[in-house]
Amino acid sequence: MTTHITWSRESGKMADTLDENQELCIDFVVESREMIGDVEPVLVELETESESSGETDISRIDAIFRAFHSMKGSGGFLDLNNLVAVTHQAESLLDTFRKGTAQLAPRHITVLCKAMDFILELLDQIESEFHDAGREDEAQALVEEIRGEMEGSAGPSIGSPDLELPAVEAATSSPELAAPEVASDSVPTAVEAVAEAPIDESAAITDDLVGSFVSDALEQLEAAESALLRLEHEPDEVELVAVAFRSLHSLKGNCGFFGYSEMEGMAHGMETLLDASRESGEAPTPTVVTELLEQIDHLRSATEALRAGEKAENAGETKEASEASAPNAESASTTPRETVPDVPSTAVVKNKDEKKRQPSAGNIRVDLEKLDTLMDLVGELILAETMVTHNPDLEGHHFEDFQKASLQLNRITRSIQDVAMSVRMVPISGTFRKMLRLVRDLARKQEKQVELALIGEETEIDKTVVEAIADPLVHLIRNSVDHGIENPEDRVAAGKPEMGQIRLEAKHEGGEIWITIEDDGKGLNRNAILEKAQGKGLIDSARGDLSDAEIYRFIFAPGFSTAAQVTDVSGRGVGMDVVRRNIDELGGRVDIDSRPGEGSTITIRLPLTLAIVEGMLVRVGESVYTIPLLAIRESVTVEPGDVTQLSDGQEMVSIRGDLLPILRIQELHGVLGAETELGKGILVVIEEHGNSFAVFVDGLVGQRQTVIKALPKYLGSVRGVSGCSILSNGDISLILDAKAIQAEWATGVDS
Repeated sequence: MTTHITWSRESGKMADTLDENQELCIDFVVESREMIGDVEPVLVELETESESSGETDISRIDAIFRAFHSMKGSGGFLDLNNLVAVTHQAESLLDTFRKGTAQLAPRHITVLCKAMDFILELLDQIESEFHDAGREDEAQALVEEIRGEMEGSAGPSIGSPDLELPAVEAATSSPELAAPEVASDSVPTAVEAVAEAPIDESAAITDDLVGSFVSDALEQLEAAESALLRLEHEPDEVELVAVAFRSLHSLKGNCGFFGYSEMEGMAHGMETLLDASRESGEAPTPTVVTELLEQIDHLRSATEALRAGEKAENAGETKEASEASAPNAESASTTPRETVPDVPSTAVVKNKDEKKRQPSAGNIRVDLEKLDTLMDLVGELILAETMVTHNPDLEGHHFEDFQKASLQLNRITRSIQDVAMSVRMVPISGTFRKMLRLVRDLARKQEKQVELALIGEETEIDKTVVEAIADPLVHLIRNSVDHGIENPEDRVAAGKPEMGQIRLEAKHEGGEIWITIEDDGKGLNRNAILEKAQGKGLIDSARGDLSDAEIYRFIFAPGFSTAAQVTDVSGRGVGMDVVRRNIDELGGRVDIDSRPGEGSTITIRLPLTLAIVEGMLVRVGESVYTIPLLAIRESVTVEPGDVTQLSDGQEMVSIRGDLLPILRIQELHGVLGAETELGKGILVVIEEHGNSFAVFVDGLVGQRQTVIKALPKYLGSVRGVSGCSILSNGDISLILDAKAIQAEWATGVDS
């Protein structure tokens, strides 16, 4: 069984002690969280589209419906009765929109979001306790609330019959939970007890949904087949029966959703055979296993035929399927089932022609720790390749064959690096889209009108960085809605539209990830921040006038707030210090720009944790630095007459009519033995967003493609540096951050 990334990374040591049922619960939690994370933003977008156009995108309703349906099916298998009750009622509400018997309204979005929040709470409990008992009253209240919204919808009154939650026994005190019990056909399951109202599950099945079904079905069949094959050699491992059963149970539910009735009947018959073994506590006989494996082959053929474009014949269950749906339990455990329905012959024949060119399932789950190890090894490979091809022992020698081999090694190494990095990179869209719900809820609570624009959702970022940036984004977005965007009447009085705008953007910039939060609100109150900082003793009395940027940084101080009153959103001075702490831990920085009456812009700059950088190696004293090649405009030598010294000691150089400031790295980092005479060194002209300046170095070493790594934490913050690399001789080379150097030099702010 696959252990998902979240579990293996956070609780890997515990995974070895889990029984099969607990592992199923963990898998269910991970999958359900992913589904909610995907569809919650879609729900919020539906509201905006529905309000603006008066129409509802049924394909999006279907996507949300399918998520609730999938959670309901798997939750029923695991006896998660509270979760099943809520998901079923939410599913019933969504079905009214799919059928066109009700019109989507904001109140429906609100109650569905509330259902998702409750499900997430249940998932937290399931993850730790492996059951959802004890929340019956809350679940029943939410079910009634959803039903009330259904009955209040436009059109005929639609709702399910009175729903009573099935009783859930208290969790056993034993740390080992028994395998989940699934009732036979004669006793209603948890899902059947709740799902009394029929739901049209076959409406608007799109090609994308069919593609998802195919991928999931092949994965379920693979899991069932693997478990059955192990059972043949390890008949004492009866928990494998539960693994195969659960896979076929999930497949059966998905087949029913898509209307593939013959495949559903086949899966149900196989499920019943396995259920007999689960009840007896004995592994199925080799004959039964053989029969089940044959049926898995038939289901796999039918599934792959769907991927090839075939349409399953689903006019209704065949007589054989009906007869096979409830075989005698006693005979099932000892004899093969004789009446398994055949998959449509056209699908099987088509599959025979397609097998040679059909690709395998395109996605697999990989333990994140394995990816971490892979990245570390690839980084070491890059460094080893550099040490070999640029070995000091080779200086002065030319070996033609060695040069050819080195070039080939370089090409292969770079290709491996690119692939390894791409595996860890994920779009930031998942994190961004969660902010849609946040903005909606906050705006409604404060009676404001706010629109959130997402830009650069496709920007890819390291998975660990995505996880770490989520909390800072929440605090910054909350701040923009609460402190930035004004009430509608205030905006109109200021000559602004009632609808406030927040812009959330991500992009790659010079080897970094830049995330920008911009709003068109009232901006930061410079005087209020300065007064509060003085009152808290945050300003050194010996310092002179502070720049706006310096004053704005005080909002990141712990306990700092200018709010007049404490609310449930803000005012206690917590949150922004969390932003700074999290960003600092990632080796990034936060820049603030605010315009009174016009709005504020906060930019988060995050360095890549591991990346290839084309850089120029420069020597300063005994140290070697790396300057990103993209930032370099040119390198020049100057005469003393080209340099002018200002009254404050700042050196300026005239290059082709431009007067540029000179920045000395040896002064920034206190490098000993560095050249001090400008005429004996070299000026590297760097251009950063239209601003140019010259960095004085002793000399150029050469151009290199190097690996950038984050600085070790024990070094703390190093001014003007974004990371480091290892040279061919094993020495460390600090990678200069052009913009940070310029900012540090211009403001004189200590890190």
